[in-house]
Amino acid sequence: MNPYSTINRKIPSVNMEQLLSTCCVRIHDIVEERKNGSKTERNTILPLVQKYYPGRFDNMTLDEFIEYHNTHKLEDVYYMNVGSYSTKFTPQLVDQWAQELGVTPQSKILIPTNTVADLDELKENLPEDEFEIIKKNMEGKYIEVDKPLSVGYMSLIELYHIPRLHSWGCKISLIAGKIKSNQLE
Repeated sequence: MNPYSTINRKIPSVNMEQLLSTCCVRIHDIVEERKNGSKTERNTILPLVQKYYPGRFDNMTLDEFIEYHNTHKLEDVYYMNVGSYSTKFTPQLVDQWAQELGVTPQSKILIPTNTVADLDELKENLPEDEFEIIKKNMEGKYIEVDKPLSVGYMSLIELYHIPRLHSWGCKISLIAGKIKSNQLE
């Protein structure tokens, strides 16, 4: 599958949904980091989730929320209800949340250096000892592709659904796996 092939079909709402889903994963990760922290850190959890999910967790105590977080899947806790007529999620709001949470829908793509280099040509044009030194220096090194790419499970869902009509009022969340890093290797 070539994710770049869908770039021309992407519409702003698709990009916004992907960024919103990345925000959801980041909120989950923040709760995960803080739940076993100091009392001060733990006390920041409920205000955090209440800010991004107003009304959803207002009846829960901190311990009840942490228990809920621990016993339910990410997509069952950290989702946003979006749909065709949703006016709550504006591009400005989603961008603001992304900045606050330090997330981006883009990721740097790294490719192993020895994959990009034309090793056959180098071998033909260099003495064997020099070629081996260059080849050894490439091991474990990566170079950045010049184009960033939207990443994550949500990207795959969108790639699958872009040519089709979206269902109305669907839950947008990351169903499987989380992006732990902003780099793909």
